[in-house]
Amino acid sequence: MSKICFIDAFSSAMDQLADKSIKNRRETDLALADCLNKFAVVDISYIAKATSLPPEQVITELKGIIYQNPAVFEGTIFYDRLKGWELAPKFLSGNIIKKYNLAKRLNKRYYGVFDESVQALESVLPDAVDFNDIYINIGAPWIHENEYKKFICEFLNIPKCPDIIFDENANPKYRIGTNTYAKNSVLNNRTYAVRRDNGEIALTALQIFEATLNSKTVEINDYELHSNGKKSKKTNESKTIEVRETQELFNESFRNWVRKDNGRMDRFQTRYCECFGGYRNAHYNGRYIKHSDLNPNVHFRPYQNDFISRFCLTEGNLIMCYDTGTGKSFVFPGAAHEYKRLHPEAKIMIVVPNHLLSSAVKCHQMLYKNDKLLTIDNKSFTKAKRNKVLEEIRDGNYDAVYIRYSCFDEIKMSKSFLVNKLASEIKRLHTLEADTTNDLRKVMIKNRIHSLVRRLDKLKKEYKQTEWMSYDELGIDVLFVDEVQNYKNIPIETNSKYIIGLNKEGSEKCGQMVEKVHCTKRVCFATATPITNSISDLYAIQYYLQPETLKYHNIDNFDAWINTFGKRITEEECDKDPNSKKLRTVTRFSQFNNLSELLGIFSQICDFHFTEDKDVDLPKYSGHINVAVPSNPLQEFFIKALSERAEKIRNHEVDRKEDNMLKVTIDGWLAALDIRLVDTYKSLKLSLPSKTLVCARKVKEIYDKYPGTSQIVFCDLGIPKSGFNIYDELKSLLITSGIKEKEIAYVHDAVSEAAKLRLYKQINEGTIRVVIGSTQKLGTGVNIQKKLIALHHLSIPWRPADMIQREGRILRSGNTCEEVFIFCYYTEGTFDSFSWQLLENKQRFIVSFLSGTCPTREIKDLSNSVLSYAEVKMLSIGNPLIKKRIDTGNRLERTKIAFKEREKELVSLKNFIAISDENRKKVKRQAELTADDFRLYTENKCFISKADRQVLGEKLLNELKQHTNSASPEMFGTYKGFNIEFPAFMSADKPYFYIKSPSNEYIYELDSEITPIGVTIAIDLLLARLNKASKKLYDRYNLLGSQIEDAKADLASGNRYEYAVIELENELRDIDKEIAAAVDKAG
Repeated sequence: MSKICFIDAFSSAMDQLADKSIKNRRETDLALADCLNKFAVVDISYIAKATSLPPEQVITELKGIIYQNPAVFEGTIFYDRLKGWELAPKFLSGNIIKKYNLAKRLNKRYYGVFDESVQALESVLPDAVDFNDIYINIGAPWIHENEYKKFICEFLNIPKCPDIIFDENANPKYRIGTNTYAKNSVLNNRTYAVRRDNGEIALTALQIFEATLNSKTVEINDYELHSNGKKSKKTNESKTIEVRETQELFNESFRNWVRKDNGRMDRFQTRYCECFGGYRNAHYNGRYIKHSDLNPNVHFRPYQNDFISRFCLTEGNLIMCYDTGTGKSFVFPGAAHEYKRLHPEAKIMIVVPNHLLSSAVKCHQMLYKNDKLLTIDNKSFTKAKRNKVLEEIRDGNYDAVYIRYSCFDEIKMSKSFLVNKLASEIKRLHTLEADTTNDLRKVMIKNRIHSLVRRLDKLKKEYKQTEWMSYDELGIDVLFVDEVQNYKNIPIETNSKYIIGLNKEGSEKCGQMVEKVHCTKRVCFATATPITNSISDLYAIQYYLQPETLKYHNIDNFDAWINTFGKRITEEECDKDPNSKKLRTVTRFSQFNNLSELLGIFSQICDFHFTEDKDVDLPKYSGHINVAVPSNPLQEFFIKALSERAEKIRNHEVDRKEDNMLKVTIDGWLAALDIRLVDTYKSLKLSLPSKTLVCARKVKEIYDKYPGTSQIVFCDLGIPKSGFNIYDELKSLLITSGIKEKEIAYVHDAVSEAAKLRLYKQINEGTIRVVIGSTQKLGTGVNIQKKLIALHHLSIPWRPADMIQREGRILRSGNTCEEVFIFCYYTEGTFDSFSWQLLENKQRFIVSFLSGTCPTREIKDLSNSVLSYAEVKMLSIGNPLIKKRIDTGNRLERTKIAFKEREKELVSLKNFIAISDENRKKVKRQAELTADDFRLYTENKCFISKADRQVLGEKLLNELKQHTNSASPEMFGTYKGFNIEFPAFMSADKPYFYIKSPSNEYIYELDSEITPIGVTIAIDLLLARLNKASKKLYDRYNLLGSQIEDAKADLASGNRYEYAVIELENELRDIDKEIAAAVDKAG
């Protein structure tokens, strides 16, 4: 038989037609952008038609820009070369480990067709988390229950431990059985058990361990029988504390047990990394969405455009975490309009705070004047009109429906929807119970069923169906919600009691929002403050937007989430009311851990942007202006008195109901603002300098210097009331200084929506020159920035989120002032400067965490604002080392960030060297093999007549056609030393075949109009270019060698920040020793 030769089509074509290749690449790039702009998906057939290139060449030209996702072919037996292509950012993001394992499995099934996809995923696999960086908690669901069983057996010296069952469908999720060995264990029943005063066992060690696994808050109660026959219970505090100490002992002992065995540590590390260590974020280039309908006078900023592309080109939920003033009000309309253009049938609803409805609609109309909008406010949504409006939403074809919070909250979920959802879950659990053979697991599922049945019965009896249509009947496909921090109070299922800042029951509107979000196809949230007070705020967002991801990792339950990423403590503390004498049991989160992996999961839905990162159209701003106010003798005396109070509290010389550190902290804050806010001095006539007086002078100075502008003063303490208060004091001082009373306003006086809008208008016009308000009433979503020249933080914000919302009023697009000023007031020698520093450090952490530059894997929780004994003592003695410590700590933090980034660079260099070295070997080998193939071609080169080419070509094409959809490869023949082989699963519209030399394999895709003679001539012409291809590979080999040497030199230079970190840590340690000595001396 005659012989045929072949070369890989796209590598040969690139060699033969370099100029044409560049043109082809440019054309395919443009066609890809056009395809995404029209369909939001990669369509190879469309791009091929647009460029007049064969589909295989399109794939070649877009190599590295698109990848074929093997997951598309999961569960099928047919492979389609044109299906499943995705943009690189989409394919190379998400849970990379999960994708990689699936891709490897499917690649094997389909004979290596996904090699490039597998290699791409492999190249971006995240580095394994070091075992010492993993924080381990008992109850974390990624730890297999067998590990708990082994530990408790050893710890309690039980020869045969009872079963420990974990079931994600149950709650509690863990259950420990019992056996004779456990019942007879001294360690279980005596050493680590808790007994009542009469010697009776209250809880065995295994029962305490089970409670720890389930994050259960345990209380030991004593019961007293009264003469009337009734029982009363009282918490036995000493026994309850003993249980908590045992629980903490279990946690510490478990961590130590894991560390004792290298094999066990490796097992835990592997398990943790497989569960949480595989996430990678993506960046979507905004150039793929063209915005052809956009107002020509408006141009989206790059980060806005990128987000719109991300929303349109992906399928999942998103949250836009943009700093205040960065223009997120433009992004909602942009994303909604483009999504509607791509999906004309989609029904889109945009929910905004009440006072922002009008401005949001105007913004949308300004961007897209031809969009058809439906606006729903209180007037149009009265009970009489409500059903008609809801029918219009359901039946009308609007580009977007805008609705205010209050109206949206009136639209409930239908009773039938909630009943059916709960009934379906009960049915699923019944099926699961029937299929379960383990008795203990059966009991757990039964208990869960009974719990859900009770909930279902309650729902049927108590849930009130509204007279108007329900949300699930409207057919909403896409839901946008602005300022979503207002909906964070979701119902939480937890076994812990008394959690500070969390309401287990949640609010009704937030419970309804959860159901609305979960029954909507796409959801997009927006907020400037995703973390308002605690890292645990992220759970609510993830529960809304990532329910399937949380469920996949078994952390959809709040306890499991906290056990993975947090550490909780339960203790007794005073009531928040400083006048209360009541003690309460509270559970707080002392710190959060494994932050890198938490961010990895959260980043799959989060698009974060901070003001400093990009060019934003904001007025000039040079940072906070700190205004120091000298303390007066009364404040100095009072701070020293607070130190004495702290000493007594520490030494237990005073009942915590009478005095405690919370009361000390609050009194310290009040005294720093104005000593007259403290009860002892409230009737004092003060003429000494105070923050209020200094602030009034600064306001007047700005008032005179910048006529026609407005100022805002924030104060959350001393609000308007009878008797002495800061608002009236400040107003009086301002009037005395020469500012007219009619130019000063309290935001508290504007009660109605109409009054608020009038006030905002007056501030923007500059007729109200000074407005005084609290963060709650003036801090969120208020647009008064037009003439705002200065902002004054008279009282220190409680939380980082409060500071963001306050400053978002002035650092905002639309402010016409050339430069703005933010003043931060602090009274020297009081709690102020330290409180400011704590606040700024917390905010710095939030920004670094969300932006992915956080230098640490753990942090103390942000919610605790109560000063410690040591902090009060330091502040009371006025040690100047305090400022030095803060400055040194800040320098250390910045240096650690630089150190961490350099470490990333070094790891990247190591990986580059390893990969490049391996690639260099492969390139050299490929060059040699290509040269061998060229020699094989020249040695076997022979003349083939036109008639022979016709016969051979016809035979090849005919047999290839007959081979269509064959389940196995087939040998056609040999020619000039090459084997010709037909592939398996080849479709009729994309015929191709392999040409195999002794060491290489090439693929050739046939053009639909190819002739028998044409295919043989084309192959001969291409084979003649093998020599040039080999030379190019050798050039590549030499280039890689040069790059490797440069990388090795950079790697050898090491981390230049290492010694700086050590020096700063030592300096900080020395400062702490000096401060401790000063405290002891003063104490």
